Amino acid sequence: MTTLTTYAIVGKKESVHDSITSISPSATPFQTMIKSEKVSARNFDWLEDSLRASAATALVEGADASMTAVGQPTTRSNVTQIIGESFQVSATSDVVATHGRAKETALKMLCAV
Repeated sequence: MTTLTTYAIVGKKESVHDSITSISPSATPFQTMIKSEKVSARNFDWLEDSLRASAATALVEGADASMTAVGQPTTRSNVTQIIGESFQVSATSDVVATHGRAKETALKMLCAV
């Protein structure tokens, strides 16, 4: 029997994060480490932008302003990954009295997360 997978589905919606994030990830390590995002497609994209370098922009009174080049955000993308893991505990292991837990299966489920 053949299983239909997302590789074969036609008309999948793209998943794009709705805001521009990470203005220099190495300058904001805390935010970089804690953020997470739920995605609704196997491939997902987001935009990254950076601050332009500082420059001398002071003008004397009456001077004309100079034009500055305006940059665009960079599109980044990634692919989701399914991680699966299974274990097996015998029925006897679940009924034997143990310290600190009612069932071995419950402990293993907590540790597997």
